[in-house]
Amino acid sequence: HKSLHDPIEGTPIPEDIEVAFEEGESVRFRLEHKAFAVRFSHSIWRVGEDLEVRYIGFDPAQYPLRFLLSESGEVGQTLQELTERVNEVGVSPTDALVVEVRIDGRRGEWRRIGLLPLKVDVLLEGWVAPEGAFIRIRPPGLRVGVRVFAGGRLVQEKEVETEPQGTLVALPGLVPLRIEACYGDKVFYLNLPPRGWAGEWWRLGLGWGAFLRGCTSAE
Repeated sequence: HKSLHDPIEGTPIPEDIEVAFEEGESVRFRLEHKAFAVRFSHSIWRVGEDLEVRYIGFDPAQYPLRFLLSESGEVGQTLQELTERVNEVGVSPTDALVVEVRIDGRRGEWRRIGLLPLKVDVLLEGWVAPEGAFIRIRPPGLRVGVRVFAGGRLVQEKEVETEPQGTLVALPGLVPLRIEACYGDKVFYLNLPPRGWAGEWWRLGLGWGAFLRGCTSAE
């Protein structure tokens, strides 16, 4: 097997081909291959960080590029434009940066020539207010698994897409509740006191001892 690309730069190498005919004559051809490739300055990219995209084997003025996210489909003609769009809609931790080149302007034909994993910092947090237990995850758009326990017994399980200001996931009732929120390997616990009780209700010692042992956070 013979590589048709320069091992260092990746640019296509001209190839000589000889075609023989029955009369004994032969014709030699020299093929000039066309290739499109990019090289990234980092092996993983966090949205907003500097990233150099080096063009190999083509002129981007003749064959323009565009940048996409593999899952959300957000598109930008430049990394800066894509970053501005991402800051508005958020990005999934399983997303990747895709680079495409336009190989036919009349037909609008694009071809993928680069794929770069993204580094996404996920923050899962929650708090208790008089209204109940609130959960929030960043970046937005991710679905969080929520389980509600009463005395160690699962009483509710659901998935929610949280709002930027936080999403109410459990209302206070007659008994204390334990809320468990999870996304991937991230888990967050909250203790929700009964309706009308202060946040430090368990310090009052009003006979909830045995019940609380089943509701205490694992953290």
